[in-house]
Amino acid sequence: MILECREIYKKFDNGVIANDNINFIVDSGEIHALLGENGAGKTTLMKIIAGELSCDSGFIVLNEKKIENKLDLFANIGMIHQHFELINEFDIAENILLGNMPVKKGFIVDKIRMYELIDRLLKTHDIHLNSHDKISDLSLADRCKVEIAKALYKGVQILIFDEPTASFNENEKKELFKQFKRLSNKGLSIIFITHKLEEVMQIADKITIIESGTNKATFMTASKNIDEISQLLFGKINFDVQREIIEEKKEIIKIDNLPVNSGEITTLIGLDKNGYGEIIARIFEKCSEKKLKISYIPENRLSDGLVKEMSVEENLVNLKNSSKFGKWIFNKRILKSYFNEQVILYDIKIKGSKQKIDELSGGNMQKVLIARELSYVSDIVLAVYPDRGLDKKTSLFIMDKLIEKANENTAVILITPNIDDAINISDKICVLLDHKINYIIENPSKNDIAKIKEKMIRK
Repeated sequence: MILECREIYKKFDNGVIANDNINFIVDSGEIHALLGENGAGKTTLMKIIAGELSCDSGFIVLNEKKIENKLDLFANIGMIHQHFELINEFDIAENILLGNMPVKKGFIVDKIRMYELIDRLLKTHDIHLNSHDKISDLSLADRCKVEIAKALYKGVQILIFDEPTASFNENEKKELFKQFKRLSNKGLSIIFITHKLEEVMQIADKITIIESGTNKATFMTASKNIDEISQLLFGKINFDVQREIIEEKKEIIKIDNLPVNSGEITTLIGLDKNGYGEIIARIFEKCSEKKLKISYIPENRLSDGLVKEMSVEENLVNLKNSSKFGKWIFNKRILKSYFNEQVILYDIKIKGSKQKIDELSGGNMQKVLIARELSYVSDIVLAVYPDRGLDKKTSLFIMDKLIEKANENTAVILITPNIDDAINISDKICVLLDHKINYIIENPSKNDIAKIKEKMIRK
């Protein structure tokens, strides 16, 4: 199947032009990476291709046939979002067949048939899952497999992934890329949005760079090296903030006998089966016992960190620090001054203070969350996957902000699957295995990468 997007134009009600007469082509069996800074218009274009959004002008062609009905897009194209759309209380088979359950006697769900169908589907596509397992018991990587199976059951010919590996460890990435190859070998086309250039070089046949809603460049991956692609995307980028030596450090809490000190960045890495949830619970328990103030940046910014029905201004107000805005009611002058200060300090791209938070790009939503939490003077900053799904420039910006907090003698706990980030900014790296700290490296360097990976694997 050949997909063509011709002169796609999309302008939102808030005046933002997300796609500006963009052209985009994907061939049958091709693995095509879509790159660009946060807010460039990548996800909007993919939602239009998947039939989730309508464009204002332009059209889509599938196999030389102009698409007139969104049902044709739904039937042929599946989009797997960064935040998976699964029901935790249901098992794998129930999620895949939701709304399309086999029945007997006209209305009773035929469970034997249901599991037979899904077991055959999983076996056909070499997807290693147990159809009876509940979603709540699965790792993020296995949940992604369920989303793939859902799309394949529909019979799609094109699969779109929005930041599929944002929270995956190295082994999970390898398994997903093997799945990409198996699907492409069967003639399915894969489009994936990512900010990780190493992944692109490893798996993509072709690359398209989106900039300000337009197609800046499309080229074969083999035609350029990683530095050339990075230059095309961002120009030259570096850490702007240097670590300072803190003389008067003190122990704030202990996690599994690991001292977490003020003025240090302690990074936890090597996470599987969402085991970090137990570590986070222990951190909050310790902080509660010692009556410590904590700034918390959760992994899922929309469901756990922000209120999507509220404005940017409302989401920027930290209720833990609300007294600074007035005793009984908020002082509008103080609130406006604080708001403007944070928008400038964190380079948040918005249309206005009353703009709804979910109208922002992922990077700008994350900046709002981080601005709010870091404006609070706390004993500990706990940041869980703070750069998940963000481009390299925004990721480095966020790492700079964490360094600034450590320089202010705050204890920073970073949870991330990104070994490079961990090495670049951490005083200590702690490898997690089976919900416990398995290995600790002080003052890590590039020479420790092999050891870190080794300790992440269960023997």
